[in-house]
Amino acid sequence: ILSAAVGLFVFVDIIPIIFTVITSFKTKSEYVYNAMRLPDVWTFQNYLKLFENYDVGRLFLNSLLVTAIPLFCCILFGAMAAFSIGKFQFKGRTLAKNAIFPLMSIPAVVLLFPLYRLFAKIGLTNHHASLMIIYIGYILPFILNMLSSFMDSVHNSFIEAAMIDGCGYFQAFTRVVLPLLAPALSATTIVGAMWLWNEMLLATVFVQKESLRTLTVGLTNMQGLFTLDVPLLMAGATITTAPVILIFVIGQKWLIKGLTAGGVK
Repeated sequence: ILSAAVGLFVFVDIIPIIFTVITSFKTKSEYVYNAMRLPDVWTFQNYLKLFENYDVGRLFLNSLLVTAIPLFCCILFGAMAAFSIGKFQFKGRTLAKNAIFPLMSIPAVVLLFPLYRLFAKIGLTNHHASLMIIYIGYILPFILNMLSSFMDSVHNSFIEAAMIDGCGYFQAFTRVVLPLLAPALSATTIVGAMWLWNEMLLATVFVQKESLRTLTVGLTNMQGLFTLDVPLLMAGATITTAPVILIFVIGQKWLIKGLTAGGVK
């Protein structure tokens, strides 16, 4: 019964994805008269139109840029901060550790007005740099929280053995701690990449210049005020979701291992 329930849940969950992909290969007229059936003629017209009229290639590169750089910085800074908080005693350590969760709880919409005024004054609106700075500040507490729990599972004896062998703190971190944190780093990378790639609210507000928009924001330009080309929109949605699904499929083994690695000390 449990297997059947899981299978039914997976089937229901995957129906929208199948519908999106199939619809993307239909023409607009065929979708109107044949919405729920397979297309009579499979066409790549919608995908060609996206690259020719909406410059999806540039939008894809913009999304890749504002995802990869903040994610790399967050993983690097988060791992070093988790190592410091988890393995060193210093004044303010408890305060720093307890401040992680409240920082995670701040809704993005609360930050829109003050951050927009700040970046407008320093001339960083309509720049990818503004998005990257905000993304780093917003997702870093989440990554730090995940890595801190995994850091507790790294026994101090590993670090002490490395120090006896002549390693400094930085060498112990890069040669001993980071390899032990590989599952956790994989999990946080996958989750962080999925959030950054799909983020739309901040990207819409801070980057309004058309040539700098991300792929998720660019999808909104594919629908008119009074008309909606559903197959074209489904083609854009397929291109947008394909990297996320690919990342999850490739990294699901490391994701599951990473999510369970911090549960045992």
